[in-house]
Amino acid sequence: MSVDNLNLETFVRQISSLYLIDNKILFEMIQELAKESQLFKDEGTKAFQNGQYELAIEKYTKGIEVLEKVQDTSCDEKRAVLEFNISTCYFKLGKLESSLSSAENALKYNPNYVKALYRKAVLLKDLKNYEESVRFIRTILVLDPSNKEAKEMSETLRSQLLKEDQENKDPLKLLKKELENNHQKGIIVK
Repeated sequence: MSVDNLNLETFVRQISSLYLIDNKILFEMIQELAKESQLFKDEGTKAFQNGQYELAIEKYTKGIEVLEKVQDTSCDEKRAVLEFNISTCYFKLGKLESSLSSAENALKYNPNYVKALYRKAVLLKDLKNYEESVRFIRTILVLDPSNKEAKEMSETLRSQLLKEDQENKDPLKLLKKELENNHQKGIIVK
């Protein structure tokens, strides 16, 4: 074995051991950040249970900020849960658009998060976007065919869509709706 080969082998061994040390340090850092984030989550949950929804949002948001220091997907589940918790707080506060935005953020981290899918479906229904709500309910039922809440919501939405369809076919209601729209636009019909 030549001196060059020996030096190369030694170099590779040293680099490999540094890589293992770096990975171990990285893993430990991620674990510490996850623990710190969990503390904020626990504080947020306590605030939520006490009806302090604004404070809970602050704590959950701090938990997310801590996890943002991790630049990979290893903490995406934790991020999704925190975003969902924020969505729940906004929902309790009656801030439907903010709740919807947080549910969508949760789904960015975990597209198959059934609770967030259901929350989004409920919010879309509350915002009268029934067809889009149905789409999310269908996704839930594909992921979890026995989901009782999704089955019930599916029936509610089906009834609502049938009712809307009937209203859209009633000529008097269509005329009334057109007159209301014209009035809102400032169009006066003589």
